[in-house]
Amino acid sequence: MRRWVLVLAAVAACGVEQGEGGRFDEGGGDGGLCEALNDAVGRCGPATQCESAVAADCSVLLEVFSDGFAGAFEGCLDDGKTIATCFGETESEPTEAHAAFATAFCGQCAFGTMGCEDMFGDAPPQGLLPVRALLLALDDELVADITAACTSGASCAADFATCAQGVLVGRALPEDSVGCVIEELMSPSLVTGDCAGGVTSTSASSSSTGGSAGMGGTGGTGGSGGTASCDDVDSEPNGSETAVVPLGTLTDCNGAANVGGTLDGPGDADWYRFTGYDDYCWAEPSVTVAPDARVCLFVECLSGETQVTCPTGATADTSPEGRPGCCMTGALSVSDFNCTGTINDDVEVYVRVENPEAAVGSCEEYSLTYEY
Repeated sequence: MRRWVLVLAAVAACGVEQGEGGRFDEGGGDGGLCEALNDAVGRCGPATQCESAVAADCSVLLEVFSDGFAGAFEGCLDDGKTIATCFGETESEPTEAHAAFATAFCGQCAFGTMGCEDMFGDAPPQGLLPVRALLLALDDELVADITAACTSGASCAADFATCAQGVLVGRALPEDSVGCVIEELMSPSLVTGDCAGGVTSTSASSSSTGGSAGMGGTGGTGGSGGTASCDDVDSEPNGSETAVVPLGTLTDCNGAANVGGTLDGPGDADWYRFTGYDDYCWAEPSVTVAPDARVCLFVECLSGETQVTCPTGATADTSPEGRPGCCMTGALSVSDFNCTGTINDDVEVYVRVENPEAAVGSCEEYSLTYEY
């Protein structure tokens, strides 16, 4: 579903000492959310704009967090993980307020979505994971406000993003921090918690958040199936569709990520794979390779039949394993694809990089940018 642009203001934090009325205080002394956030800024390299903004606005953001989410988030940070990682890993237990939301939302807005009623259960639909992540981070009062305001009317599905954002903005949250948290909570970056492997790349801003800078990112190493002299930045084996470099998971609300590799002459090809989830922004698998090389993008829907129409200038192709796709030199975006029988275009994306025009014996490093 590529026409419902989900712009949800989601906020999260970590647990701290519990104060009056069951609310967490930002904490002082040797504990507390805000102290944990400040300690985690710059944990995986230079501090980003978003890490600094969220930490600086911690006491204000705490006003909308559920206690359970706050406590779990602080525990994650205290374990030495990055802020971005903890946004992606933390959830609180659903409450009666969440059950009431699911009943209203599934009955009025998302009717026909298979498994919608299990949105807060053990097997939530992938397309509703951003909504789940948002609401499990918020206190019951705010969940109830969103339920009352945003789950009725003929267009409540299409209007849900705008409606939920309006409810949150009514709490006078800092715009920059909200934009950052939206991206990290609803479209968690792929950076590992311990910065393993020297991951330094960061995700680009989500178009749905008004241009906030991401806190985390994704990384990895790609490469060729060539000679040892060309394996300096490669991850082998990656020379076929069944031996690929896994790039993890992206959503169409994520920004772009980057990986580097090497091509060993005209006969070498490097393969990558990532899973793209349709989270109601704009699903459009895209890849760019620099310097120019031939790049192919093959798609397989997780549900339903896969239909692909290649853009102008691209060549239709089918992968060795039978997946439909397109090939082009330099940059390629496939916006005209469809997964039949479902409203969510959740896919496996296979990427092949090659340069059949390369000189024999050449060893060419490249940078591959990819997004969903």
